Amino acid sequence: MNKTLLFFILLFFYSLSYSQEMALSISYLDGEKSKDSHATIETFTLGDSTLRYMLNYTGHRTEEQVDKKKTCKISKEDSKILLDFILTNNLNKNDSLFQELSKTKNFEIYTNIVIAVVIDNKLSRILINGDIEEFKDKDLYIKAIQLIVNVRTLAENCINIK
Repeated sequence: MNKTLLFFILLFFYSLSYSQEMALSISYLDGEKSKDSHATIETFTLGDSTLRYMLNYTGHRTEEQVDKKKTCKISKEDSKILLDFILTNNLNKNDSLFQELSKTKNFEIYTNIVIAVVIDNKLSRILINGDIEEFKDKDLYIKAIQLIVNVRTLAENCINIK
């Protein structure tokens, strides 16, 4: 992810952190390096019970793969469930997994995950970048993907307000 974008996301959450208990930002890139290279980029931001979701496709895509944007309100209960998940799974820490992408492989499925969370005015970041095959058994990767699935489910089921 672009360092400038990351800076603005973090700046946004520093300002949000003074007005609420939790703010969350997730950027999830899932890509394939191959003859028909492509990537899917999902971005989630949650603050003041407003959930923003963006889905973008790059490279080779099918007709069904259409970019999406959605903004909706989530309940305090849903926000608490996410907070509990983050705390229970120890995702409110600074941690990372990195693996150099291979320049010699003809085929590779890779990811780039950035999770920034502010809880009680404390910022933590999780960064995961590299070949998915290297991370599939890593606890941090598994928990990060589950958080993404949970937030994506909220985004898919909420009513768009914009």
